Amino acid sequence: MNNSYLRWAINIRELERSVNFENFYRFAVQCVTEKEYEEHRKFVYKDDSLACLVSRLLARKFGAIATTSQWNRVDIQRTKRGKPFVNSPSTSQRFNISHQGDYVVLASDSQYEIGIDVMKIDEREDATADEHRQKMQRLFTQGEHSYMASRSGEFERWKAFYRIWTLKEAFLKATGEGLINDLKRVDFQVDERENEAQMKLGTSVRKDGILQEEFIFEEFHATIVKHMLNFYDVLKIQPEASFEEVKKAYFTFLRRVHPDKKHEEADPTSVTLATLIWNTLKDSTKRREYDLFIREQELRAKKGTIIEQVVIDAKDVEIEEYCRCGDQFLVRSSEAEQIVDRGVFECASCSLCLEMFTSPAADSSFGADENRIRRSTAKIVVLGESGVGKSSLCASLAGSLGENHSSTVGAKISLVRHAYRAGTVESRKELVSLWDIGGQAAHRQASAVFLDGAHGAILVHDLSNSKSEENLWQWMSLLDPETAKRTPQMARPLLSYIESAHIPILLIGTKADQAPNRIANKGERCPYERINVDCRRAIAPGSTNSIILARFFDSAIDRVTAPIADTKRRVFWPTS
Repeated sequence: MNNSYLRWAINIRELERSVNFENFYRFAVQCVTEKEYEEHRKFVYKDDSLACLVSRLLARKFGAIATTSQWNRVDIQRTKRGKPFVNSPSTSQRFNISHQGDYVVLASDSQYEIGIDVMKIDEREDATADEHRQKMQRLFTQGEHSYMASRSGEFERWKAFYRIWTLKEAFLKATGEGLINDLKRVDFQVDERENEAQMKLGTSVRKDGILQEEFIFEEFHATIVKHMLNFYDVLKIQPEASFEEVKKAYFTFLRRVHPDKKHEEADPTSVTLATLIWNTLKDSTKRREYDLFIREQELRAKKGTIIEQVVIDAKDVEIEEYCRCGDQFLVRSSEAEQIVDRGVFECASCSLCLEMFTSPAADSSFGADENRIRRSTAKIVVLGESGVGKSSLCASLAGSLGENHSSTVGAKISLVRHAYRAGTVESRKELVSLWDIGGQAAHRQASAVFLDGAHGAILVHDLSNSKSEENLWQWMSLLDPETAKRTPQMARPLLSYIESAHIPILLIGTKADQAPNRIANKGERCPYERINVDCRRAIAPGSTNSIILARFFDSAIDRVTAPIADTKRRVFWPTS
């Protein structure tokens, strides 16, 4: 590797789809400073937050290479105008970084000042490329306007607009000026010639009419194909094709894939697909409905916020996936069978979307079974006195922050998506059910009916009310009648109860904001798993609380496949 000349590009979309993403994220947040971590959490959208985090990691990686130092000894700072540099250890190498759309990019050089910018070509629906360019007329010179207007086709004009804009950004980042008041002072003359690496090197720039001969521009256009395949693509015809054209294309495709024809593309699965396509497109009513389905799919893929991805196969009759809001993505079998490579479906209660891939697409995109949510039968009961915050805790773990909750009567069930054994070959996604058991003392014994078949238990107490923790032994007695014979006067009784429990136990103290200085058993380490939380805020990924909670969920899921009813649970000292 030539350390004096680096060009890095990270596709964060592929990173999100990787099998080890959860493990990567947990590790990544531990590799940045507290200030950098808080910066990445300020972003509203997940993609922006992840891009910010990756850019901080890239900068730290560059600093480690440039200074031959450990990454955690590198200090990255910025000038008053926002240009990044390695503050210590000292180095003569310069670097610049940018992120937008799917990519985070970094470039460095040991001899010259350097700037880099990346932009996603976004064909806006509220204006054409020419209309958008005219609105920003004061930012471009006459020559730049002429170049953009000379492009043929809407996409090419948008591409030309973003090309000029990216060049201006990169140039000003290299000079360290940032955005100047009059961008017309910077005039680009683009060159369309490419070298063998498909890189354009001939573009030049004038500033205030003076040719800037010392600047060299390296331009690269990455084409990311995200077209959603449909029935017309399979038959290799246009959506406007006539009935006769559809019929001819269908029989041509069928002859190619039918096993009896001994063709190299012969495939029984494709024959089934061909039959479905023909039955859909030969009927004018079904075809109109399918065309509408395609338009809806393309709109969701372009504008929707995808928060979950799953893989389906021919055995999936009806798809039911759970949204972050608590409702379901319910996809009927008639919709699932219309998916050629992928489809996007909205939640019934919010605007979030589920992206579904068929098995062949999964092989080339992000893996199959590892990303398919498996509905674990793991049942975790949440126990504690009334008013300690059990309902708020369950809602927080399920991703529904900020809701008001009344006292639970009986039991309320919440579903939590969990990355089981993240970062290992056994990694997969599981849905775990949290059973919030009503905490009224008068109904405590009656609540025992909800505890049958539990694979784990969360004991909840209020950090601002020590009595609620002292009474947890009474809830333990519901899990195992034998513990009811014990008395609360025993030395450290809760420990003995937990040691004899046949399922994993986790203690959670709530309302941490009301008791920030409280430390249980001060001066000694707690011999069982426990965390303190503020239910108004999500548990930070990669934090100690997150790791302990993930370990507890893993243990509960393990009880589903390998229940150990009569074996005492091993109690260990949690690491700090």
